Amino acid sequence: QLIAKYTTDPATGGYGIYVVLWFGPTMKGYQHHPFDGERPRTPDDLARKLNESLSQEQCRKIAVVVLDVTKPSGRIGIMLRRR
Repeated sequence: QLIAKYTTDPATGGYGIYVVLWFGPTMKGYQHHPFDGERPRTPDDLARKLNESLSQEQCRKIAVVVLDVTKPSGRIGIMLRRR
């Protein structure tokens, strides 16, 4: 649905990158799922489903990138120790 809006600039030649941020498998608040009603379970699953939704011509011109930005489990950070 976004291809028609974002690849119309003559400078793109119809090429584009579709970047999606993956926040995890739980998509609270979303009732409609465009993938046969089934939610993707992993970033790779989402990328596969998005690529499968493109036509052959679109696959040649549109790159799908899914960035996994889920919060890692466990603590991340720097521990500062006072002397």
